[in-house]
Formats: sequence, C-alpha cells, structure tokens
Amino acid sequence: MIRAFFISLAVITLMTTTSASQIPRLQTGGTGDQVVAADGLSATLFAQRAGQIADMVRGDDGTLYLADRSGGRILRVIDRDMNGRADLMQPLPHRFDGPGGLAIIDETLFVSDRGGVWRIDPDGGTPVLLAPFANADISEDPVPLVALTSGMIRMGLNRRDGTASLIDVDALTGRADAVESAPGRILSFSRQAHPSDEAERDALGHDRLSWVILQRDGRTFAGSRLRSATPVASSATHLWLDPATGQALMGLTDRVSEARASFEGLSEPGRDILSGLNGGVGTMVTDVRGLFIAEPRRGRVWRVEAAKPETIKSEILKPESETDEVQGADGLPPPGAEKAGPESSQPALLRGSGIGQASQMGSASTMGPASKLPPAAPPSQTPTQIPTQQSEDDPD
Repeated sequence: MIRAFFISLAVITLMTTTSASQIPRLQTGGTGDQVVAADGLSATLFAQRAGQIADMVRGDDGTLYLADRSGGRILRVIDRDMNGRADLMQPLPHRFDGPGGLAIIDETLFVSDRGGVWRIDPDGGTPVLLAPFANADISEDPVPLVALTSGMIRMGLNRRDGTASLIDVDALTGRADAVESAPGRILSFSRQAHPSDEAERDALGHDRLSWVILQRDGRTFAGSRLRSATPVASSATHLWLDPATGQALMGLTDRVSEARASFEGLSEPGRDILSGLNGGVGTMVTDVRGLFIAEPRRGRVWRVEAAKPETIKSEILKPESETDEVQGADGLPPPGAEKAGPESSQPALLRGSGIGQASQMGSASTMGPASKLPPAAPPSQTPTQIPTQQSEDDPD
C-alpha cells in the first residue's frame, strides 16, 4: 500500500505541468515562513505545538507518538478513522528526562532518555527501566532507537570518548548485546516501509536494512553498519527507506528530497518533496494516509500526499493562537464537538493540538516496575548489560 502511494506520486508528477502556479504554497499565519510541496503533491499541518520533537513512531492503528525532548513528554496524535485529520493530541501519563528516541513493538512503546531505555504501555501502567545507562559513559546526545523484526530494540550510543556504538536490547528481558563500535556520532536510524509478507521480509534481511546516519571527521555517512557506511549529503539528518524498491527520502537541513538506496550507498538528493522547513527536518513515517514529516524545532508534523487537481492551490493556515481546540479537560473532545467533514469550511490545519500540562507526573528516576507488563531484569544486574566493548562483527 505504501509502495503504491509513492508510485502514484510519480505518475501524478508526470501528468502535471511544471507551472509555478501549480505548486501548493502553504504559509503559516504570523510566522513568516513558507512551506512548499512539490508539483503534484499537497501538504497539510497534521500536528503542532508539540515542543521539540526528537523522534516519532507510528502504531498499528495509525496513532503517531512524538517525543518532546524539551518538555519531557510523549505525545500521541490520534486519527480515529484514518482520514488524515487528527482528532486529538494528548500527553501520555509519564514524564521522562529528555526523551530522545522512540520504538514500538506490538503497541508497546520504548523510550530512551538520559537515564536509559524504558518500556511503557501507552494506555497506562508505570514504565519499566529496561536498560539503564548508568555505566555507559554516553554523551548528552539523544539516543535513537529502532525496532527490529527479531523483537529487539537497536539503540545508537554516542560515548564521551568520540566513539559510536550500536547496541541491541531484548525487548522483554533488557539483555544488551554489542553490534559494533566505530569513531563518529550517530544522528538517527532510518524509518522504512515494512513488507507485509513475512517471506518477503525475511528474504530482504529486514533487520539489516535499518540504516544509521552518522557524522565522522566533518562528513556525514549512511549505511546498515557504522564501518561500511558511505558518504551522503553533508546536511542529511534523517532517512526513510523502502527496502524492496530502493526508494529513499532524505531529510536535509530544511527540506525532504528524493534519493535512491542500494548496497553501494545513497544517491545524491534529487527532487524536493517538501521545502521551507525552517524548524529542521526530523523523523519521517508513512502509511496509507501519506508521508508524515516532523519539524523538530517548530514542534510540528506535516502530512504530504498526492494532490487532487482541484486542491493544487495556495492555502493560508490559521495562526497557532487561532487553532480550533477539541480536547476537553479530561483529554477527550468536549460534548458536541464533531470532526470537520469533507464539506467543512475549516482550513487544512488539523485540530487536536491543545495539550494540557501534567504537573503531577513523576520524574523518570522515581518510576518503578509496571503492573501490566513483564518485569525487566533486576536493576542491580541491568547496568552491566550495556556493553562497553565491541563484540565480533557479523559479516555485512
């Protein structure tokens, strides 16, 4: 389905003209910035006022989870009928010390912060500290996470001595195994289209195709392993991949561009999908609704999709201060609040951005074992499980 979405984008692009008047220009009121989608595409603001978005993942039901590093929150953005319009955005009932990475397996969420990797149930329960960073000697950089098909969580640790390490953590027991270490600084892991067919996924070696982006000696590299990573555009920070087709999207300083991925590495950036992202480019995820792009420093998430011919036009979005808010005091839409339908006069700005403060949430250091999830390894044993030495590399 995701692959068909991008094929349709290519077809639409070939059928549309290159007239500048056909490029949708989306301008946020009162901020002076301008976000431009490529010819044949349209972009709408899916979420905003989400703090400093360090990472983003998507659940099986289409819910987006955002890590607000500055606010210590995990936010979820709910689109109940998967029509591309957010119904509600709300913080989960947990606080973290600078959350920097997210991963999800079977609707169980994994969060990295300055203290370690936590396992949480988004619907309640107290987080479990799965893999503490007590003896890891890591830097202040966020710790990116990615879920592997083997039921493991891969994390990227940047150590104070200038080396970067890939560590695989068992999602249930918290056991950590070193994959490899190399000089440099890990920026992020790729997000990608997961093959729905198990045989196809196994044939692709999907775990090996979770790429890492890192910096070393003033240059930027990308690849499935640290040592075999190849040079890419110096401003690249994030990557989306379709392992089956080699199609890639590269997040650069202020735009998302097309690229091609192969065993030799990534091509140079091609056509810009979305540009003018003054708040930077963060994580990208996809599903049947289109491509979601985080704009970290502005706390926004954009949705890009194939444009209908009649919608390729300029749209002025409401200022954030005028955004319709549909969240009630209990975190649910107030009585009588209905979702804007296709005939609504509301602009393309999507609602559900009212976020309440959770002043009673405890700090990460006070979290204990959860009652609804299997316990992690005893805390006294877990800190030694973050390897400080590299294990023998698997063959590339």
